[in-house]
Amino acid sequence: MGVLRYWIGYTPFVDVYKSASTWIPSAGPFGPIWDTGLEVPLGDDGYPTQIPFTVGNSEPQTVKALILRDTVWEYPTGTYTLIFEGNGEVMVNFDAIGGPFVGGGTYTFQVPDATKEGILLAITRSEASDPVRNIRVILPGFEDKYQTQPYHPDFIDTLDDFSVTRFSEWLPVNTSLADPNDLAPTIWATRTKPNDGLQSTENGVAWEHIIEISNAADTSPWITIPHKADDDYVRQLATLLRDTLNPNLKIHLEY
Repeated sequence: MGVLRYWIGYTPFVDVYKSASTWIPSAGPFGPIWDTGLEVPLGDDGYPTQIPFTVGNSEPQTVKALILRDTVWEYPTGTYTLIFEGNGEVMVNFDAIGGPFVGGGTYTFQVPDATKEGILLAITRSEASDPVRNIRVILPGFEDKYQTQPYHPDFIDTLDDFSVTRFSEWLPVNTSLADPNDLAPTIWATRTKPNDGLQSTENGVAWEHIIEISNAADTSPWITIPHKADDDYVRQLATLLRDTLNPNLKIHLEY
């Protein structure tokens, strides 16, 4: 399974925010510098704690994320659904038309043409006392069933053709090798959780999603354990697999 990023040629989730880029800071959603490189203050849930924010003497910063940009997958045109919580303002741009959207709630925007520009989603204001969070961007046709059908049926149908699916690039194996100081993806408490907005970070995709996709596609998972995982991580994962993976499927284990 190829790495999950905003530019990939498929979408496993009908909520395409899950494969968005990480937050890009700038003075305003379009610049003048696309990425100022400043550290975005994030809460434990991965969302900015306040927008705008400053670092030292910087200009006030907003943040943006890229969705479905430069993907070889021909993402659908039509009506997309935006959902978020918190007190703030969210904008969309590039192939997306609509908004701005003020205050948490459920909104719609249009993608009349799929030009590979994708969707730019920006948070231009987020109150520290009630920050913008739990963002979802739902593909057309799934607005009423994204909770009961979180995985794109075309993706599941593709995997259904295989008896075994190797999930190595969905897991924080190569990234944990690259950064020996980053222990987050190898400690169970700080791994990617299924309810995390982004499943496309260096920490990889939540194990719960990998198991649910394997069950839905009736494909045996070939999984890779990060080499720095401690004993608790291994025990917790073994328990999760035992309790939630279809017992008719076989676990192919790589260390």
